Amino acid sequence: MLTLTRLVLAPAVRAWVASKTDEVESCPRARDTPEWHSPGVDADRVLLFGGGPAVGWGVLSHALALTGSLGRVLSRQTHRGADIYTVPVPGLKAAAARAELGRVGLEGYDAVVLTLGVNDAAALTSLASWEQELRGILRMLARRCPRNARIFVAGVHPLRSIPVYDGPLGSIADSHARKMNAITARLCAELRNVTYVELTAPEPGDALRFRDARSYRHWAEELAEVMAPQLNQL
Repeated sequence: MLTLTRLVLAPAVRAWVASKTDEVESCPRARDTPEWHSPGVDADRVLLFGGGPAVGWGVLSHALALTGSLGRVLSRQTHRGADIYTVPVPGLKAAAARAELGRVGLEGYDAVVLTLGVNDAAALTSLASWEQELRGILRMLARRCPRNARIFVAGVHPLRSIPVYDGPLGSIADSHARKMNAITARLCAELRNVTYVELTAPEPGDALRFRDARSYRHWAEELAEVMAPQLNQL
């Protein structure tokens, strides 16, 4: 019944999301070098990869986006330096993530942070497909990352917190995202050095920008709270 319901609703939700494309594309986003370096000894090297929060929607610099926010908050909590290198991929879905990651060097990182699922939730990607793709991504990271590197998978934040997606059909995508997050948390719990991190809705921002620096500070705090204790063990 769940699969039938998804198949019936998916075309309507996808058409609704597609109708928002112009609004999304007109939104400011960070387009400068996606790096941040917080000074300090024994700096933690972190790769931030994905769509959604990693892209920097609503701000014009990665210094104000999740890249810079995570670097500052993480450094404050660990009392070490933090070098954040971001690979932002707007529109990324899990089915394409392995190929995108395959082009990224993973050597030398202490941690990898994945922000996947926003676009899959909006497209009502089947839960079976989400699980299969995410499992493949995590297995690939386990093979290619340094043995002691920590992997953090951010959950899909509430989609209705994005003003353009705040509507009845957004509630359907939100519900689907929660089911995806449950699968993500389970897969992370099964694997060594892989941790799921719940992302909650930040305070509402400017409707024309979708997000602002406060949003990214909010998510950086949630990520760093989980990441810092693990990185302190390395």
